[in-house]
Amino acid sequence: MDMRHVKLSELIDRQPFGRFLCTVVGLGFAAIILDGFDISVMGLIAPQLRTQWNLSHDTLGFALSAALIGQTIGAVCGGTLSDIFGRRPVIIASVLSFGICTLGTAIATSVSFLIVTRFLSGLGLGAIIPSTTTLIAEFAPKRMKALLVTLTLCGFTVGGVGGGVLVAYLLPVYGWRSILVIGGVMPLVLVFVMLPFLPETLNFLLVKKRSRSDIEKITNKIDPDFDFGRFDLRMDETSENPKSSLKSIFSGPYMKGTIFLCLADFFVLFLIYLFNSWLPTLIKEGGGYSLKQSALAMSVFQLGGPLGSLVIGWLMDRYRPNAVLALNFIVSALAVAGIGQSASHYGVVCGLAFVAGATLVGGSVGLAAFAAEFYPTETRATGISIMLGLGRFGAILSALAGAAMLTLRWDLSQIFLALLFPGIAASLVIWGTRPPPRPVEEPPQSPNANAAQTISSS
Repeated sequence: MDMRHVKLSELIDRQPFGRFLCTVVGLGFAAIILDGFDISVMGLIAPQLRTQWNLSHDTLGFALSAALIGQTIGAVCGGTLSDIFGRRPVIIASVLSFGICTLGTAIATSVSFLIVTRFLSGLGLGAIIPSTTTLIAEFAPKRMKALLVTLTLCGFTVGGVGGGVLVAYLLPVYGWRSILVIGGVMPLVLVFVMLPFLPETLNFLLVKKRSRSDIEKITNKIDPDFDFGRFDLRMDETSENPKSSLKSIFSGPYMKGTIFLCLADFFVLFLIYLFNSWLPTLIKEGGGYSLKQSALAMSVFQLGGPLGSLVIGWLMDRYRPNAVLALNFIVSALAVAGIGQSASHYGVVCGLAFVAGATLVGGSVGLAAFAAEFYPTETRATGISIMLGLGRFGAILSALAGAAMLTLRWDLSQIFLALLFPGIAASLVIWGTRPPPRPVEEPPQSPNANAAQTISSS
């Protein structure tokens, strides 16, 4: 029988946003919620924990930073493991380990045990984002890929808001341990939902040459009319060295892009975490506003994130992604600098804080979507994880930078003018980052009709 060859991208791109794709995005969204929830609740329960255990600021800071260190390591390692063992098992294992370790934190009775469980929780959390981003990107049709990736990563903000509401109601009555019990149970419930419903990507199954039955099972969910008796599903791209993911992203045509993506993420996370840590203090002390006004400005910054993420994802699906991101970071730089020059006008400060949140948080999410498109299947998760892992050093540096600027007694205009430069730098490096051409596997037979017509004829 004459076997017609069909590219995987054509099968993926013609699928509607139906029940299957909605389930995949929903489960990815739920996994990302855990990250936002964890960061939100740990900062909010810290004062009660410090009082009950009589901890110094330094000790408490080290305990809280243990998770960030774990996330950095988890982000770097999680993607590589995902490229070796699959996206599905790494996501499920990461969510499971995070849940168990968070429950361990809830029963902690010593600082040392708390530090260990927070570090281990961070390992699981760090691996979730690159693996989930890769899974969504490989199932999403090209026409909505960036939008679905950014939509999924908006779960971070939802988790942060949900965690804040939960803490407000439960912490005064039941204490900090109750929050962590809920934070540990939620991932375990999610694991039981993921086990039957979270699929492995066809990209990974084809690259690793998994069994035909596994491939057919997922293909039938995407297109029930696909006939494996008449069509042969093929990858679009081939790789000369599919087994060396880490080496591949730092060599050949991907080396420059990998370095530039890491630099862009470094600059963007530096600004985001500096705003998260220091914006209320900077506005209160530098602008002379009340604590309530400072907190409101911070809330406006956070509110801009989800909207910016969705808009940037929509634009990236329609225009050149690196150009969209480069322009976005120019806008973010101008908004950040403008905050310092408008310190005497509170309404303008809040408006610029909203724009800064939309462009910085949205740009960070957009970088993950761009990285998912930049790398081929066999190195995609590794590339995303390296970008996110190395970028987190910008988050770590931001805490020191904020303290240093305040120690030097810079005024508000000087501080925010200095913060113009990371945004400009992020724009320049992402402008110079373009996906290299990929080798395409030529099928041994060339059907007269195109692949999309071939599939529909079944």
